[in-house]
Amino acid sequence: MRSVPEPPKLPHDFQRPAPSPAESLPPRTKYRRGVAERFGDDAQIAPTAMYAALVMTPVFGVVGFLLTELLHVPGAWTIPFSIGFGLLGGLIVMFGAMTVSRNTGKAVGSMVVPSGKSTPYQRQFSSQEALAAHGRVDEAIMAYESELQLRPNDLALLLKTVDLYLDQKVEPERAAELLRQVRRIDGAPPEKVLYASHRLVDLYLGPLHDRGRAIVELRVLIERFPGSQAAAFAREGLAKLKREHHEDSQGL
Repeated sequence: MRSVPEPPKLPHDFQRPAPSPAESLPPRTKYRRGVAERFGDDAQIAPTAMYAALVMTPVFGVVGFLLTELLHVPGAWTIPFSIGFGLLGGLIVMFGAMTVSRNTGKAVGSMVVPSGKSTPYQRQFSSQEALAAHGRVDEAIMAYESELQLRPNDLALLLKTVDLYLDQKVEPERAAELLRQVRRIDGAPPEKVLYASHRLVDLYLGPLHDRGRAIVELRVLIERFPGSQAAAFAREGLAKLKREHHEDSQGL
């Protein structure tokens, strides 16, 4: 018979290590989700919706009981029908309240923090504007012109470049060329076309000193926007320019 070896003897000064903190934890239990996790974003309205459902369930039950007579429900099914109708009405009230609350919250949130879907995105030109603000106008012009090579029909880019040419660089010839390009873009908004026409008239009457082209632009404006207030002003301007031209030709 084999002898069982004796366990080794520990020295007299041996100290057992302190128990691990994990040994003091209770045994693991199954995790149960709370109300907030069950309903997610609807956690705040869920208790109120459930309370409304509990209040309205008996009301719908009474309505269901009255409907049994109108629908001629057999007597044995009167109570089950009333209870089922009450539970169904309560569920409709609960989920209806949560849906209304959710949609209302989204509507309010869209007004407080707009998503941008309902309003058109306005392009930003922060790098070019920063260059111009620091006096590096030529670099800003080059940046705008480089983008125009890639997007020659970008209205916002065209008008920004026009503003820079007129306000900083003072190159009316290039500004007029870009304004004419704005008017050639198919589907350009009427207000942009009208703005470009007005700026062209100002340029021809101002730094470009071309009264004949100004007369042509006023006629184009009248043809493209007949019956508008802009056309009425253009007719007045056209009559004035013709009168001045006649006086100049007569040497008055």
